[in-house]
Amino acid sequence: GNTAWVKGNIIAQNAEIAGEVQGIIEVSGLLILKHTAIVQGDIITSKLVFEEGAKFNGKCKMGDSDLSSRVQE
Repeated sequence: GNTAWVKGNIIAQNAEIAGEVQGIIEVSGLLILKHTAIVQGDIITSKLVFEEGAKFNGKCKMGDSDLSSRVQE
């Protein structure tokens, strides 16, 4: 939810972020940053939807990679 706060890394197949994350987000599929999202850290994903109002401070790497094997471990 939009009041959630995570300090740490997130590894998932798909994710929708509406709160605050401080850490690395690795998503093998689709990552959605809702308009209330605040991300302080790097993003690695295949697909990214960035809603107007979302805040992101970090590096972003997109494209097909070996993430899907990491997520299934």
